[in-house]
Amino acid sequence: MSALPFVPPSCGQAATDRIEVYSGASLDASVYACPQHTDEVSLMVMAGGLNPHSVRMSPDITRRCGHVYVYPTGTFGGER
Repeated sequence: MSALPFVPPSCGQAATDRIEVYSGASLDASVYACPQHTDEVSLMVMAGGLNPHSVRMSPDITRRCGHVYVYPTGTFGGER
């Protein structure tokens, strides 16, 4: 898979938000962030010409701040 056009902060704290990364109508990636880095990640996404959408994490899902999941079928994925 291809890398995102930015590198999110990775402090390793428990993530409380999932920032969905969209290019147009395509959901391309999810970036997980702690409260300290949620705004920073959203600004990085916008600076990269993409659209962020922040979603609160479900209590049954655990991820660390800085974790990134690139969807294989999105703009930055390898499957097309």
